[in-house]
Parts: sequence; structure tokens; C-alpha cells
Amino acid sequence: AALSELSQVDQIAAKAINAKVLCYRASPYYNGN
Repeated sequence: AALSELSQVDQIAAKAINAKVLCYRASPYYNGN
């Protein structure tokens, strides 16, 4: 159970990080405008 929960947390964290990266890339600061 512990391993399964850890895996789920890792997946959620990865999705959150990916979302932050996408938002950061889409920001005008990243584009330099």
C-alpha cells in the first residue's frame, strides 16, 4: 500500500510540475515580450 501511495504521489507531483512548466513557458516573461 505504501509503495502504491508513493507512486500515486509521484504521478501527481509530476503532473503539477509539468503544469507549472507549461504555464511558465506560456508566460510573456519566458517569451521575452
